[in-house]
Amino acid sequence: MYKYKIKEFMDQLPVIEYRKLNTQLHRVIGVSRNTLINYSLIKITSKKDIPYSTIRKLEIIFGVKYGDLTNQNITCDHYKKIIDRIPERPTRRLQRKKRVKRMEQPD
Repeated sequence: MYKYKIKEFMDQLPVIEYRKLNTQLHRVIGVSRNTLINYSLIKITSKKDIPYSTIRKLEIIFGVKYGDLTNQNITCDHYKKIIDRIPERPTRRLQRKKRVKRMEQPD
């Protein structure tokens, strides 16, 4: 399976439109024809990726919503959940106060 649906969207076009777009698409997005072909053949498990601006151009050209060109769901926790998972650490100010209190306590 491929990371992006470029080939799928191209294959859905009528033959005449496919041929015309196939000759011009790489120029419109500002890459070589070989690069465009390589973009469409990136495997879903690959670490390679397409620059964000190029993906946005392709999404606009194909008339799809943001994120519809990808074959993978990217999920992540909200930053508040990430922060909640981090254990509390005392601040330097609090550590200093504890040291001062220890020194002030009589033995």
